[in-house]
Amino acid sequence: MKSFKLYLLAACSFSVVVGFAFANPPEGGYHLLKKHDLGAAPGGKEYWDYITFDATARRLYISHNTEVKVVDADSGAVVGSIPDL
Repeated sequence: MKSFKLYLLAACSFSVVVGFAFANPPEGGYHLLKKHDLGAAPGGKEYWDYITFDATARRLYISHNTEVKVVDADSGAVVGSIPDL
């Protein structure tokens, strides 16, 4: 009985190891290219609510509470802010 449990454990472990070895990541997934520091959001919070991308103007509009930061998508520089919304 003990040898059967040991055999079953070894077989399961081997299956998991082989499964991870042959697993391929999905094609075309998202990945991080660059990271830009935008500073703290109003009120000292470190998170932002929504992000919208304007492909024509190459601008990111990132909102938090009562402010929207306008960021150049190519350089990551903050080019403007829309406060008191």
